[in-house]
Amino acid sequence: MLLAMFQQLYDIEDRAKAYTPEDRLALRNAESRPIWERMREYLTSAALVNVMPKEVFGQALTYLRNQFEHLLHS
Repeated sequence: MLLAMFQQLYDIEDRAKAYTPEDRLALRNAESRPIWERMREYLTSAALVNVMPKEVFGQALTYLRNQFEHLLHS
């Protein structure tokens, strides 16, 4: 699920390469922001409750949660 959301973000960025900075920002606000919000919901969902924090995936989730606001606003 997370991998698919990240792929969607990369696809948006690929499309935006030829855009002006203003158009790129508009595209991100229109299309990326909803994906980031779905990602935030998934990170706090019951689907990940059994992931142990010391597992590699658990460490990645912790990093993503800790950096989420920065990623959302960069």
